[in-house]
Amino acid sequence: MAICRVMGPPDFFVTFTCNPKWSEIQNELIRIQGQRVEDRPDIVARVFRIKLKQLMVDIKEKNFFGRVIA
Repeated sequence: MAICRVMGPPDFFVTFTCNPKWSEIQNELIRIQGQRVEDRPDIVARVFRIKLKQLMVDIKEKNFFGRVIA
């Protein structure tokens, strides 16, 4: 809220969700016999965090939506 008070309202509100069918998750589950996505939240969380970090790099450094000011 403090950022909005100083910089104004945001232009975009981006949500990012995880897809358990991402190839990175499926490839790890294949290596462990009999495991399902529900059995390995650690793998799902790790892949989600990696992809979220890459999204933030795309937004902040590569200016995917234009120049970032806040």
